Amino acid sequence: HQNELDWRSVNSVPIESHGQNSVHGVWVHCCRNLRGFRMEPACSMDERLEVETTLVQALESLTGEFCGEYFPLVGSRSYWPKPGGMSQEEEELFDGQGLLFEEPDSQVLLSSGFGRHWPDGRGVFIAGGDSAEQASFSAWINESDHLRISVRQTGADLRTAFERMCRLHGALEAALENMGRSFAHNNRLGFLGTCPAQLGTCMTAGVTLKLPFLSSRSEFRTFARQMKLQVHLSPGLNAGLEHVWEVANLERLGSTEAQQIDTVVEGCRLLLTLEARLERGEDVAFEVPNHSLQNRMRSPEEAMFASMPGLGDDDWPGFPADACPSELPDITEHCSLAANVLRDGVVYASLKGLRTTSGTALARCIKPAMDNKGHPLVQTIGAIAGDAECYELFDSLFAPIIRQCQPSWIPHSVGGGSGSAAPEPGGVKQAALDPEGAHVTFVQVCARRNLFGFHMPPAMSREERREVERLMVDALASWGGEPGTYLPLAGSRSCPSRPEGMSPEEEDELERDGILFEEPDAEVVLSSGAGKNWPDARGVFVSHKRSLAAWVNEEDHVKLISRLPGSDLGASFHALCSAEAALLDSLSERAKTFAWNKRLGFLTSCPSNLGTGLSAEVHVRLPVLCRQSGFQALCQRFGVRAAFLTTSAGSNLSDVLSISNQERLGSSASTQVNRVAKAVREFLALEVRLREGEDIDLLAVPEATDAVSEKKPSGGDDETKEATASVTLQKPAAAAVASLGAKKSSSSRTAVTTQIRKKDVRMAQDALRKANDSGRLFAVLQSMAEDGVNTDEATKCSPSVAS
Repeated sequence: HQNELDWRSVNSVPIESHGQNSVHGVWVHCCRNLRGFRMEPACSMDERLEVETTLVQALESLTGEFCGEYFPLVGSRSYWPKPGGMSQEEEELFDGQGLLFEEPDSQVLLSSGFGRHWPDGRGVFIAGGDSAEQASFSAWINESDHLRISVRQTGADLRTAFERMCRLHGALEAALENMGRSFAHNNRLGFLGTCPAQLGTCMTAGVTLKLPFLSSRSEFRTFARQMKLQVHLSPGLNAGLEHVWEVANLERLGSTEAQQIDTVVEGCRLLLTLEARLERGEDVAFEVPNHSLQNRMRSPEEAMFASMPGLGDDDWPGFPADACPSELPDITEHCSLAANVLRDGVVYASLKGLRTTSGTALARCIKPAMDNKGHPLVQTIGAIAGDAECYELFDSLFAPIIRQCQPSWIPHSVGGGSGSAAPEPGGVKQAALDPEGAHVTFVQVCARRNLFGFHMPPAMSREERREVERLMVDALASWGGEPGTYLPLAGSRSCPSRPEGMSPEEEDELERDGILFEEPDAEVVLSSGAGKNWPDARGVFVSHKRSLAAWVNEEDHVKLISRLPGSDLGASFHALCSAEAALLDSLSERAKTFAWNKRLGFLTSCPSNLGTGLSAEVHVRLPVLCRQSGFQALCQRFGVRAAFLTTSAGSNLSDVLSISNQERLGSSASTQVNRVAKAVREFLALEVRLREGEDIDLLAVPEATDAVSEKKPSGGDDETKEATASVTLQKPAAAAVASLGAKKSSSSRTAVTTQIRKKDVRMAQDALRKANDSGRLFAVLQSMAEDGVNTDEATKCSPSVAS
């Protein structure tokens, strides 16, 4: 049995719609027994009194809203501060509020031994107010179990009541642990209670609601049981109210507390929907929806990921994500842009106690840098934003990082972002880059966006991620763009229309088309929080024509993808602009918009994507040009990034390169797309001249008129899984890869291999400096790996590169 006393895992959908007044109240009860004592039917008088003493001591140690007072039953002489028990007035008050339990009167209970030694060792703890009417919780001691804690409140917010129960339960467990005690529990049966029907969660969560029309139907009780609910007419508390029912979870073993709360919420929502239809005179069918509550356990996929660090409910082990330690840990040997900023301790000291309005702490933002040492040759960014406000509140951290990622950006400048709240297609011509189709095989333009007012994926809770998914799916379903279908990732159970996620056939098809994203496997991404609760509330929207797609809740809330065969990059960009405009219109109808500001443009979880959030990519064959000395320097001058494409195994390099924009901040989206198009056209012309035998000095090729000055790669490649940890080659390493031609690659690899076998790291790095570009550097690393060499000593590179 799996327990999950975490309110953050509960769906935040309300029980009743606005304007309904059918719900009178909600409650959550949990029964517990202390490990090491016999349970109520079998315990001795001494055991019962020791249980009372232990539990009262634990309860009285609680503070804040859980601070309260213990009242022994009338006539109990076991609690020395109140030797006669509670007064008659207190008994009448608590009884009138439903907070009192009485002696058993059925022969079944009496014969079990529940009533022995009555009323000694028994009582009620009341907390949260001066009167029972204001109680935040109550606790029965030695009734049918050692302890029953109850949370009640008016209204329909069962999730909030469960949240209070979770916090109370955690506080009680901590208090008992300090006393060397704990609740009885085992992995097979969960929490252990006297009644076998309570095993598992030992929790009852219920809603009191009025159902006059539905309850009059003969199918009512059977239908409730099909939804794993139990229903009873409400007793004395609602005397005088007709047709008021208590609806609660039926099962306790085989599903978690959070799942049982969801069962009650979704079941009550359906009951109220049917009640409203019957009240209007409509006919209703008593059918449990396929996505309903017949199976609330984790999917096999989610259960598998739950055991993997960084992909389950908990953060990646290591540096805390919720609050910074008072002292900066030793990061002397850590190599990342964030570590460079934090190393002297000044920025850390000034920011460590700050939180954004929505609660994101500095700890969340810098956890990747703290958990991952990195390597001087392959530096990660090491920082993520948990929400939009992070970039303002933690500016002294992010500004230096952004400067290194995107050198064209001027700190604190206004208008240094994308230039407008949405890309304008007018400045980009629709024309084929390669009319004959001999070199360009594919074009794609992507844009990353986040909804304003929500945490970004690395810092999102489960319910917030589900709410973003719901908003995006609704917006995409009703937008004016190209129609399509939303396919949740396999194993995601958050989407009512597809409760099991996409099918294996759909998954294979998306993977073949290159529009499926998978769980992160790099430690630097896992430590950021981007993989939590995988695969819940994540999926792919794909148009029927397969030319448009949208990734939901990957690294950002949505990644729009416009992809076309052929070479018309402008057409792909125009399609993306139209799709984004349609999506914005649909979101605006729901009073939502994208996070954006004038200083940084579109706000993304990774600083390398700030600005336009755009990646314009062209796949092109350049077998001769790519092997020329100075090719990477040429790419730098044209403001683009070139990377070799690999097979799915990642071992065989081809002559096809991905050419994409290097900067995203400091220029407009149309400028960035035009820059890629201009670079590809120039590269194709140079390829033709080289094939014809012309000797060309690439260093003498005129610089693009709008190209940026030479700078370090930003490491924010939008198409790598590790965008949060995008690779940034430092100047020594970038210069180190400046001269390897096709004829030199084999000998360079041999030299590197030999030196690494000798464990001479410094000499190995010198050899790597003779490689030409990052593509050749990767080829060297792959060759070494194929030769059985442990490359970690020389590179300490990211998992995807090492593989």
